[in-house]
Amino acid sequence: MGANFLGEAIIFGVASGLIIWEQARSYKSSKDRQHQLDDKIEMLKEETSKLKALIEINRAFEDQMANHIEKLENDNEKLRNLLDALLTKRLERKYNLNLPKIQWESKNDDNKNPHEQENIDRGP
Repeated sequence: MGANFLGEAIIFGVASGLIIWEQARSYKSSKDRQHQLDDKIEMLKEETSKLKALIEINRAFEDQMANHIEKLENDNEKLRNLLDALLTKRLERKYNLNLPKIQWESKNDDNKNPHEQENIDRGP
């Protein structure tokens, strides 16, 4: 009876050891997976914050460029009007003509034909 008990105790001990070892291995494996997921989540959060910062920088740059374009369009319109006035006065003086005023297409004129380059106001 002692040998039987000793044999069963050894089998029970080995089986218990295997169960405990498998549980520990499984726990360690799931912890490793959890750490990997946590690292990936942290990396994605950092990437997201960097991308948000870049988006804000791009928006600010876009606003600056839009303001710059608007200023250039206004300057272009002023220069067109100045050139028109200078050329008209020069031609009138040189050839003693009475020329009609040329109105250039403005960016604010929605009703004008985009292919129309000038509108001549015919006077008496």
